Amino acid sequence: MNDSQPDFEPTRSFAYRFVRYTVLPEVTKEVAKLGEAKFLLREIAWPIIDRLLTKEQQAVRVLKAKSEGDDSMSSIVRFYVNLLAKGLDLYESLGEGYFRAYTESEISEDDMVDAAIDSGDEEASEFEGWIYAFSFPSIFKTDGAFPIKIGKTVGDVKKRVADQVKGSASFEQPVILGQ
Repeated sequence: MNDSQPDFEPTRSFAYRFVRYTVLPEVTKEVAKLGEAKFLLREIAWPIIDRLLTKEQQAVRVLKAKSEGDDSMSSIVRFYVNLLAKGLDLYESLGEGYFRAYTESEISEDDMVDAAIDSGDEEASEFEGWIYAFSFPSIFKTDGAFPIKIGKTVGDVKKRVADQVKGSASFEQPVILGQ
C-alpha cells in the first residue's frame, strides 16, 4: 500500500475500515465522473483495490471467527465493497450487479445539507439545526485519533444518526459524542 493508506493488518476489521474509508471514497470519485450512467461496481472497485493492496497482501489468509477455515484478504475486501455500498445506500442498485449514482432529486434534504456543509457552502449556515459527532465503541482510541462522523441536521440528531448507520454492517450501536 502507498504511504497515504493505513498500515496493512490481516484482519476483517482492517478490511472493513479499508473499504469504508479508503476504497469507497475512491469509487465515489470515479462514479461522479459517470453522471447517471449505470456501472458495475466491481469494474470500478477491483482496479482500485489492486492499486492499493499488493498481490501478496490480497493473498493473505484470515481465519474465520468461531468456525474452521479461512478467507483471502482479497475476498473479504471485495465482500465488504458490495455490502457497504448497498448498506450505506451510496448508489442506486439496478440489479444484476449494476448501479448508478443517485440524481439530485433522489437525495434527501438532510443529505443535501450535510453535503453543503462538507463542501463549505456558505448557504448551509442559514439552516437551523444541530451539529453532531458520533462513532462506534469498537473504534474508539484513548491514545490517538479515531474515525468519527461530524454532520449537521435540521431534524432530530438521534434519528439522523440512526438513519446514517442503518445497514452499515456494524453490530453495535453508535455513540453520539456531542451535539
